[in-house]
Amino acid sequence: MIMEYVWAFVIGGLFCAVGEVLIDYTKLTPARILTAYVVAGVVLGALGWYQPIVDFAGAGASVPLTGFGDRKSVV
Repeated sequence: MIMEYVWAFVIGGLFCAVGEVLIDYTKLTPARILTAYVVAGVVLGALGWYQPIVDFAGAGASVPLTGFGDRKSVV
C-alpha cells in the first residue's frame, strides 16, 4: 500500500515539474499551460493511453489538471 502513495507522489510530481519547466523556460503563461494540460488529458484519454497511467499512479494522475480531461477519472 505504501508504494501506491509513492507512485502517486512521483507521477503527480512529474506533472508539476513539467509545468514548472514550461513556466521557467518558455513564454507560456500559466493559463495556457493549464489549458494545455487539460487538452493533453483529453487527447490521451481519447487514445486510451491515460487510463493505464491513472491505474498505475492513482490520485497522482487523476487529481492534476490532465485528469480533468480524462472522462473516466472524473466519473
